[in-house]
Amino acid sequence: MPTIPISIAPEGNRLQTADGRPFFAVIVNYVGHRDRAWAQFMPGRFDPALIEDDFRLARRAGANTIRTFVAAPLQNEFTRGDWSKLDALVEAGRRADVYLLLTLADYGPTYVQSMAAHARLIAEHFRGDPTILGYDLYNEPRFYNLALLHYPQPVPLLTADLAAIYPAKQSPAEALAWARGEGRVPAWVSDADAIRYAHAYTLYKDFLAAASAWANGRNLAATVAHFMRAPEAQPWQPFLDALDATLAAWLAPQAAAIRSADPGRLITVGWSDPILAGLPANAQLDFLSLHRYPPAALRWLDYHLRMATALIEAFPGKPVLLTEFGYPTSDLDPALAAIYESIGWLRACELGLSGVGKWMLWDLPPGPNPRERSFGLYAADGVPKPGALALSALRDALEPCPVPCGPLVLGAGDVPSYSFVTEQARLFGGNAMAGDDVVRWEGIGPGQIFAIWPAFDLVRIRATAAGQVTFDPGRLYGDAELEEYDLRTDGVPCPHERSGSALQFRIAPPQVIECRYRLAVPDPALQPDRGPSTQLHPSSQRRVNS
Repeated sequence: MPTIPISIAPEGNRLQTADGRPFFAVIVNYVGHRDRAWAQFMPGRFDPALIEDDFRLARRAGANTIRTFVAAPLQNEFTRGDWSKLDALVEAGRRADVYLLLTLADYGPTYVQSMAAHARLIAEHFRGDPTILGYDLYNEPRFYNLALLHYPQPVPLLTADLAAIYPAKQSPAEALAWARGEGRVPAWVSDADAIRYAHAYTLYKDFLAAASAWANGRNLAATVAHFMRAPEAQPWQPFLDALDATLAAWLAPQAAAIRSADPGRLITVGWSDPILAGLPANAQLDFLSLHRYPPAALRWLDYHLRMATALIEAFPGKPVLLTEFGYPTSDLDPALAAIYESIGWLRACELGLSGVGKWMLWDLPPGPNPRERSFGLYAADGVPKPGALALSALRDALEPCPVPCGPLVLGAGDVPSYSFVTEQARLFGGNAMAGDDVVRWEGIGPGQIFAIWPAFDLVRIRATAAGQVTFDPGRLYGDAELEEYDLRTDGVPCPHERSGSALQFRIAPPQVIECRYRLAVPDPALQPDRGPSTQLHPSSQRRVNS
């Protein structure tokens, strides 16, 4: 169970455990079991045992952190002192050995004072609990969430005289009609403020258009998030200043409430809008979070991830995480989706991000909007997708890695290929073949192979698709001679063939093939330290000097 709180490292750009070890957050988002998504706290639907089972499933799939939501009707319960459901949720995380990133206020509050008060209650109740990695103040706040909220003071965005700088494109009557209709401005907002909101929203859309045109003009070598700090954005500065002041008024009371109740607890916001994520007021946060869902193309994947690097540049000394990311399998081969996701995780680490969050644990049963129902690591019938098979290997490879890490080597094509090699891991993906002269997978269609060394003479090999594996430990150190080895799966000797130091065997997920081996290395200095050595199984197969 989590007993070591997560904090910001002294250099500021990464997460760490209390003993100073780097912590790469491998996050799985959770909205309830597959039959009660977004409704797990409703009467008759709350099942803490089921939640714990799901958290354990996510842990087995590779997660060290669960991002989940304080959703309706919890606000009607904990505000009157009933903590039974939230306590059970946190206890489920503790028992499943995962950290929790709790996303607050997922029930549409309309007063910033209420958001701060609720945040304070939760932070006070869980003060010092090491299971909680941090608090995400709100899931994907939009422009209207910031501007159309009750504040103790006038909203800066609606009080700044923006019309004097940026002439209005609509008449007051047209602006008011839009605001009360399509703009969904609530009745409690005055007509004058509704008109100002319509004008501010038009400016926001025009700014996004200008940012997109600027990025497209650079062939996507820079992103809309970079535009905010480009010289070409200077004419927009008065608008951005008013928007930033509004964000500051939104953030400050919530952050202050949590920090007074639970000092040191990490705070973030789950931004889907890279413009709002890049506003200077976000410096109040402990780390930055961004949500991205790129199209299935390496060019677009790189573009979306570089939006996160824009935040690294804008907020030096603060960790940046991609807390929602993934590909739907409703219209994309799950094996191909898994390769794109693996590339995304590894590229994020290479770029210096401090964590990635898979959206989400479960597919949902068939229904409206198949795309939104198909992001799970597990299909609705409980079958793991290739992405679930990959994630645990990625976690094992990334947890000991420094941030940034790499390099990640990519190959383009209808099915992209990749390789990622460290002293402890060799990860590969491709179409029909993936790997190198040390470890290689051959099969049908897209597949990935992962070789992880927990010790210098022990390797664990997994794959996302059935096929044949060639493992040649001698190639790790030139052409070392394989003296003895023990090849097993689930504790049982694994059928194989040998040619020199190369071993060939079949693999089918979710098998984990373990090989303990001993090499005759001419120069021991060539053999890197991969951790403590292991003992061969008593029935190990001696092929040389036996």
